[in-house]
Parts: sequence; structure tokens; C-alpha cells
Amino acid sequence: MKRSVVVIFIFLTMLLAQFTLAQNQWSVSSKQDPMTGKVTWFAVSPPVSSIEKMSFPYEDTKAQLVIARQGREEWVYIAFNKEPNIVGGIIEGRYEIITTRIKWDNLQPVYVKLVQEAGLNSLHFEKDQEIIRKIIIYKKLLVELNWYGEGLVHFEFPLEGAASAIAQIRRK
Repeated sequence: MKRSVVVIFIFLTMLLAQFTLAQNQWSVSSKQDPMTGKVTWFAVSPPVSSIEKMSFPYEDTKAQLVIARQGREEWVYIAFNKEPNIVGGIIEGRYEIITTRIKWDNLQPVYVKLVQEAGLNSLHFEKDQEIIRKIIIYKKLLVELNWYGEGLVHFEFPLEGAASAIAQIRRK
């Protein structure tokens, strides 16, 4: 009896570990433009919440780091499940330019520019190739955002598996 309970416990623990691992992996997907036939490939991080708990209506905000590729062109952005409400940027036409800090692994923070087009749920990095190169070599990326009504909030993206996902979209 004890032996079967132990075997079932081990089996359930292994199953839970596999499920957790699958949820924490980078994914690859594609989308074809029906008008042009062009295909865009995406390497996408697992969704993360902000480190700080945000209040209503932001408490369920999730973010994913995305590297997109169409032909030889690549770009990188942070996609949110709802429109991010960032303050302190500079408005230029339909775009808001946000200067903020990011941190690779345990290195010192550096300033970067993010661009948000009005009404969109994403923030695009200004220097795509530099950011993508670093995504490939580091293990985590911490992004700081000045969120309306919340102050500074931080999203930490796991980068393990990113290099493989990026290599996969580059082969397509």
C-alpha cells in the first residue's frame, strides 16, 4: 500500500514538473498576411506578471517578450494582454517615446528607448539588433516601467530557451 502511494506521488510530481516546464518555455509561431502572402515568424517568451502586485484594473496584466522575423527583417517588442498605461514619455505624432531602464542578468541597469503606437498593446525596442543579440546570450531581462497610478513596476523575462527559438525562426 505504502509503495503504491509513493509510486503515485512520484508520478504526479513528475507530471507536474513537466507541465510547469512546458509553461515556462519559449514558443514559436507564425502568421501569414492574407493580402501579401508574407509570413511573419515569432519567438515568444512565457507570459510574466509584474514583480510588484498592481491594483485594479491592472492586477491581471501579463507581458511577453517577442522577437519577430519577416524575411531578413527582425524586431523585438514587449506584448501585453491589455494596453499598457505608461507615463512620462514624449509624444511624437501617434507614438510615445519612453526612456526607461533595463537590466541584463545581474549587470548594472542601462537606459533604452521603447516606442508605443497609440492604442496598441506593445512597446517596441528602438535598437532591435542590439537587444536581440543580448537576448541570445543572457539568462534574464528586467524591464522597468513607470505605470500610471502604480509607479515603477518591473517585468522579469526568462531568456533561457530564447536562443533556440530565435534560431528556429531564422531557419524558416
